Amino acid sequence: MEIALKELRAALACANELEKVSAAAAAFAGKLGFVLYQLAWLRQPPHSQYFLERPNFIGNFPAEWLERYWRRHYHNEDCIARRCLISALPVAWDSSTAPTLNERQKRIAREAASYGLAAGAAVSVRMHQGLFVAFVLARFSNSCAEV
Repeated sequence: MEIALKELRAALACANELEKVSAAAAAFAGKLGFVLYQLAWLRQPPHSQYFLERPNFIGNFPAEWLERYWRRHYHNEDCIARRCLISALPVAWDSSTAPTLNERQKRIAREAASYGLAAGAAVSVRMHQGLFVAFVLARFSNSCAEV
């Protein structure tokens, strides 16, 4: 993973347009065994536990899933999104082992899995002037390479 991170940093340092950032993120995700990736960003006050608006996105998460997610306000109950908003620690998930979720969260996890987001990892960063960035990796099952 260290080599993949070095390659990602080098690619991002040279990226001067979103397409290059997206290509670097896709390559990094693939090297870690993930098929799907999403980079999201927005300006948000520190310590917010909920998204105040819909972030900007680049990535290859299914458009139908993203539209459903925001239309049904799943972001308000998504434990992964909430964790990213309040902590810079990476978070990993697997939709098949979610005993601590409430019924609505379990339903969201099942729906996400039906769109290919069955297992994954996310990391977020808060930057200056309220910029919040999250990088999410996902795959169809938990059988690929470890994060």
